[in-house]
Amino acid sequence: MLPTYYHALLYVPVSLSIFGSSFILLSYFLFKRGKDSLHTLIAFIALSDLLAALMWLSAYIIGPYTSECIFQALGLEFFVVSSWFWPLIFSFRLFFIYVLDKEVNNVILFNVISWGIPFIFCIVCYEKKILGVSGIWCWITDSKFQLIFGEGLLVLMFLMELFMFLLISIRLNAFKTQFVSLETRKRSAVTRFSLFLLVPVICWSFGTIDRVIEAINGKSYLWLQIAHGITSGGQGFINAIVYGFDPSLLYFWDQLIFKRKRVFENSVFSSERLALNSALDEDHTPVNFSAKFYDEFER
Repeated sequence: MLPTYYHALLYVPVSLSIFGSSFILLSYFLFKRGKDSLHTLIAFIALSDLLAALMWLSAYIIGPYTSECIFQALGLEFFVVSSWFWPLIFSFRLFFIYVLDKEVNNVILFNVISWGIPFIFCIVCYEKKILGVSGIWCWITDSKFQLIFGEGLLVLMFLMELFMFLLISIRLNAFKTQFVSLETRKRSAVTRFSLFLLVPVICWSFGTIDRVIEAINGKSYLWLQIAHGITSGGQGFINAIVYGFDPSLLYFWDQLIFKRKRVFENSVFSSERLALNSALDEDHTPVNFSAKFYDEFER
């Protein structure tokens, strides 16, 4: 049984994740102007983070040595892995728009992938009877399957996101404009894309190290599991900041609470449309870059 002060360390990031994810979901349903395709993906990221945070919280409250251990393990595997898939789909969406100049918005397919694959993982783990006490919570007990259905899968996803964002950054930096303000906004877009990559690094570095050490030595260390729980439990809060908070969201809340009338400053994405649509390709043909996508951020 963990000491009380360890529980306090674990409760704080999970509580922040529940708050941050709930705030993004509330904003999505409250402001109709935010119900476009990309904000819909952000809402699904928040939903999966919220459900994952609730499972983390239940794991800390109930503890691993209970009759609900199998349910706890299945819940963590399902919701945590789904919270990895939604940012990956978000990255694919940006990749198709910025690099391939194509619109891909099949929400049904996105849901099948993000909820269906983790569900298959859960079935496999349950049938193989590899669910049980794993450190300070319940999860997969076999170290090989921990890497396959856990942090190993996450590393693969991270590499895919890194590759896509590198191509996006190269494509954006290839365009030049005579307007300094637009160049600044273009750099801001690249900076924000870089922040997307920091989320798994911040949240899952300790978890990955923990699983690798456990696979090699057959055991883990309490301090590493605590660090794993703190950073992983805070994923929802960090995602809410990185993905959800932008000038458009602050503008909507400002209008709702203070009823102030002011000019809306475009978000990074909508401003990027102005920069890219003013650029020319090698044949001096205006570059479209799916204007419909960028218009979504101005509604």
